[in-house]
Amino acid sequence: TLEELGHVGRVIDVFKIDCESCEWSSWKDWIDRSKVDIRQLLVETHNLPDDALQGLDYFYGLQQAGFYLFHKEPNIHPKAMGNGIEWGYVRLSKDFFGTNNEIPMYNRTWVQESDVYKEFLSNQQANKNTDTK
Repeated sequence: TLEELGHVGRVIDVFKIDCESCEWSSWKDWIDRSKVDIRQLLVETHNLPDDALQGLDYFYGLQQAGFYLFHKEPNIHPKAMGNGIEWGYVRLSKDFFGTNNEIPMYNRTWVQESDVYKEFLSNQQANKNTDTK
């Protein structure tokens, strides 16, 4: 955690994290400005969390906190087996885009009711059933 690393109350220009899937559960610590002020975030994501909404919360949460994507690339190292993606974000001030360009809010209910999400869940369940046979 940020506390264990002694980062609380600090400004960090570049924060790099590769924690083998903990990103899906620990990201809120990184964006909490009362704990730390991260200016640039470099993170490797691994697979998708079992709960797809957790993944959406992650990406929209970073955006709501002012992090904007500037780089993305797959991790093609043989040990990664195609399951890792490297992301680069920079934190911009909310006034960077002017006063009329507010970040759109993410609506979990809309996502949960969408056909795309339902199809994703169906495919995810089918893949799990295939894996267990």
